[in-house]
Amino acid sequence: MTPNDMFNRALVELQSDGSRALETGQTLLGFLQQSLTLVADDVFDAWVFEWSFTTQPPMNTQLGVAVYNVPDEVIEVIDIVLDTGAIDTRKLRRLPLRTFRYKWAALKYLPMDKPIEWCQLSDTQFMVAPRPNNSVYTMTVEGASRVSPVDPSNYGVEFPIMPSRHHESIVYGLALRGAEALKDYGLVEKMTTRYKEIVNRMITEDKRQPDTEYEFKPFRAQPVMYTTDYWANPFVRDVN
Repeated sequence: MTPNDMFNRALVELQSDGSRALETGQTLLGFLQQSLTLVADDVFDAWVFEWSFTTQPPMNTQLGVAVYNVPDEVIEVIDIVLDTGAIDTRKLRRLPLRTFRYKWAALKYLPMDKPIEWCQLSDTQFMVAPRPNNSVYTMTVEGASRVSPVDPSNYGVEFPIMPSRHHESIVYGLALRGAEALKDYGLVEKMTTRYKEIVNRMITEDKRQPDTEYEFKPFRAQPVMYTTDYWANPFVRDVN
């Protein structure tokens, strides 16, 4: 489905003409075209879909530098792989921000080494620990791709951002925004219900083959629980 097809389908759902003027003076079709990227962003924000994963070109570490920028093409970082040029190349372990700050509170005073953990500080930055002890390492960021605005000259080209089976989500997302712009609240409720159904179905489909990770856990001894009072045992003659 092309963006033009999506606009036309949304107008059908709205039972309105694209030349209809809104209160802002903008036409309904122009509003839908302006909303295309925002609607696609809403779908990507709903769930980190497997088909949205992208692998960015490697970036070099910097000696003693712990904070790095998230690539512009990534909306959410999933994994970071550290390439040391040796057999200890590995995926860094992700920690929640609070846990990371607690664990690495003295990061600037600790010896530099090959990073082993990371956390995302914001939408634009992430942090690794320990601080790299060399500038020859590279980090490959894997994450959900950011939606780039579609040029109007490409409105007649197949929508490339997601699989064609999910294009209905964009149609009803556009129709929802269009209904809000028209202040037709009955239609807003109807489009909201349909939009949520489609997005939830997409999430369910994506969960059918989850990316399961296995992690070895350290052995932890369990205490022995006696079923009777230990001191009532006939073999215990004296506690002194």
